[in-house]
Amino acid sequence: MRPGTRAGTGGFCTGLAERSRTARRAKQIAQEDIELSDAEKQAVIDKAANINCEVKTKFNDLFNSWNEEISINPQTKYSSSTLAYTTLPQFKEMQAMGKNIIPLIMEKLLDEDNFFLLPLYDAIQTDSQLKISYKKGDAKILEGEQNKAKRTVRLWLSLSGN
Repeated sequence: MRPGTRAGTGGFCTGLAERSRTARRAKQIAQEDIELSDAEKQAVIDKAANINCEVKTKFNDLFNSWNEEISINPQTKYSSSTLAYTTLPQFKEMQAMGKNIIPLIMEKLLDEDNFFLLPLYDAIQTDSQLKISYKKGDAKILEGEQNKAKRTVRLWLSLSGN
């Protein structure tokens, strides 16, 4: 036995108990399903409706092109990371459109299949208080991108002054 250690498996059991608690919390978080209220959804739709028609058309065209490219480009088609999508030219073009497209991003995030827009939002949003981030060891990191997208919409509505 090494100096400073005790006989028995107390440390081992403590480690197992901690992993078990973490596993239960991870499962709980993974099963949580955040739902936006009808009022929240309507507020987002109303904000997006105020965006200039030309900006909206350009954004939608780029979004559709980007979405299609994601599904056919070998670098992104088989990637499980939404960050891989940021390498495509449509991403950079949308990013260059600036913060005025944030309401359009929020509107797209109402459809949980569009969670891949989160890196675009994070790239454009300069206010760190309006971004969802995780501290080391935060179990919420396990929530999934769909729930993160909904929490992002809710946070944006509540703090952006919109």
